[in-house]
Amino acid sequence: MSGKETKENGGKLRIIESIVVLVFIVGGIVYGIDYAIAKYHSSLPAGAVPVATSIVILAAGYSFITILGRMLVRFLAAKIGRGRAVSIHYLFLLVAYMLLAFVVFHEMGLSLTGLLVGGAFAGLVLGQAATVVLSNFFGGLVLVLSKPIKSGDRITLATWQFGIIAPAYPPKFYSSDFLVSGYTCTVDSIGFLYVKLTMDDGRPVVIPAGMVVQALMIKNSEIRMLRVRSKFEIEKALDPDVVIPRIREAVSKIAYVASDTEPVVLVNETTFQSYVISVDVTARTQVEEPVRSEVLRVIMRTVAELRKESSPN
Repeated sequence: MSGKETKENGGKLRIIESIVVLVFIVGGIVYGIDYAIAKYHSSLPAGAVPVATSIVILAAGYSFITILGRMLVRFLAAKIGRGRAVSIHYLFLLVAYMLLAFVVFHEMGLSLTGLLVGGAFAGLVLGQAATVVLSNFFGGLVLVLSKPIKSGDRITLATWQFGIIAPAYPPKFYSSDFLVSGYTCTVDSIGFLYVKLTMDDGRPVVIPAGMVVQALMIKNSEIRMLRVRSKFEIEKALDPDVVIPRIREAVSKIAYVASDTEPVVLVNETTFQSYVISVDVTARTQVEEPVRSEVLRVIMRTVAELRKESSPN
């Protein structure tokens, strides 16, 4: 048996032992309190026994669910990844707390039918007062169940609630023609109310889950190929019919560029003294800047060589 298998088996045994110990501790506490209630039943006020029993069940159940949930996350994180483990943990807590609430209500002798009717009326009143909170809760629930994103994903969020003012004047001839007005960040965790993110510059961000559900989400971590456009201004003394083939050949040798694709080089703008070319490449990358930097360096070297060749000296 390898050391890794031994470590995994040891981890499983520790989890089983912890659960068994937890069950015995909680069971012992519940039994002790139940014994005390039964012994002093006659001296307690009327109605105190169901309330005391409900409090014990609530405290013991909450402790058991919390500890078991943490064990579940640690166990599943090693098997299926922390992102999926956290999602399962949230669902476990939701179901477990609902079951615990029903048990407590039953122990107190409350009618579930009456509670449901009263809850429906209270839901109408509270729903109007807590629309934002409920939208975030159900938004988080949708994210956990449908899993459009998971912990560790690098995404770009574009949402109207948090707009970004993109530069519009003066015109930016040498950068992208299309700008995504959004925030690029990495998903840390997804909760029932908020989604925790870390932006590319390291700043932590917390966004309401309801807004994330409505947002445009670009999943950068799943990008394998990306089209990158670069622009460069060249004097008209250099013939574009000569420049374009040379630049296309030079750019195609860049390591980023996919071997089964060919760069597209076009005259994009023109003035009286110069013209602007655009170079589109399909690159193996998730980030444009390193590719654009390498393309521009190759263009500069190629244009410098063409200037020397066209020089009368």
